[in-house]
Amino acid sequence: QVNFFEGIQSPQPFDLVNASQYAQLINEGEIGEDDPAPYPDPESLGEGTDWFDEVTKVSSIRDYQASFSQKTENSNYYVSFGLHNNPGIVDKSEFNRYTLRLNNQYGLTDNITIGHNLSFFSSQKENLSDNVFNWLYRVKPTVSVYDENGEFNDVGVDSNGNIVANIFYTNDETRTSGILGNAFLNIDFFKNFTFRSSIGIDTYRSENTVFNPEYQVGQGVQRNDLSNLTKSWDKRENWLWENTVTYQNSFKDHNISLLAGYTSQENQYEMLGGRRNSLFSEEEYLWFLDAGSTEGLTNFNYATSNAIVSLLFRANYSYRGKYIFTGTLRSDSSSRFSEENRTGTFPSVAAAWRVSDEPFLQDVDWLSNLKIRGSW
Repeated sequence: QVNFFEGIQSPQPFDLVNASQYAQLINEGEIGEDDPAPYPDPESLGEGTDWFDEVTKVSSIRDYQASFSQKTENSNYYVSFGLHNNPGIVDKSEFNRYTLRLNNQYGLTDNITIGHNLSFFSSQKENLSDNVFNWLYRVKPTVSVYDENGEFNDVGVDSNGNIVANIFYTNDETRTSGILGNAFLNIDFFKNFTFRSSIGIDTYRSENTVFNPEYQVGQGVQRNDLSNLTKSWDKRENWLWENTVTYQNSFKDHNISLLAGYTSQENQYEMLGGRRNSLFSEEEYLWFLDAGSTEGLTNFNYATSNAIVSLLFRANYSYRGKYIFTGTLRSDSSSRFSEENRTGTFPSVAAAWRVSDEPFLQDVDWLSNLKIRGSW
């Protein structure tokens, strides 16, 4: 099966004043009785610069999905591949994602089943600041994007700067990849018993690169005197292993279910990064920390880790579906606490009575379900 979608993203413009209207408003706000008007002839400025149009663009968006599934007597297969592409309505805001899913189940014998549900992903994202649209409100329409030499224009100190220049000099990209899923084993034995073991994983890798070149817009304050490069890597590795034995049986009006289990879980995270100034070249193929000066270099590295081990037991009993009792007992040992307070035991009991199934309420038409529950 193949599904695909292609569409167009069209930015919705802001209702901003043009150059003539802006000049008129400035004149009205700043002129005094004896003060000259900052803009003697507002009408001569015309429409000026539409900064929204200069920053945004019509963009495409694509989603492709291809999948294959098959079911046989002893197995189920499902494989899918996905592609998402979004160039963005603003330059340097592109996002691409690739996914692969594998959901399979195999019956090895009449009472043994194994399977897995896995998802792989990879993405690339350009990180453009949300301030782009905030700046649009503050850039003067009386100033053009470029000067007569084709260089970025200085828009003055009473603005947030030339936003087109800001986008041009922004280089911030994150690449990620990861695996999310689980694998399991089911064994049915002694007619009413089931053993299940499953292990789940959640892994993530990310690399972020931020490069700021040396530049100056006109003679103004929108500038960066030293090129600098920041690179960081982070990883997450989480796993969960669960093992349970379940007993289920029904006889006459009685239903009973017992479960005992052991689980363990660990979560790890680490980030590593560094920064260098004054790279000897601004070419992208040289965006490496060793290409920068050792003067003023910085680095950082931190990590977290925690784990928990649990023993659990649960018993469910019901009589004719009307009288229901549940009891649970759980013991957890967590690395988040000190050794003397690391382990805790948590019991609970609950009972319920489905009153609406009693004979004395069968003739009450307006009552479909009434249950009384209590727990500790």
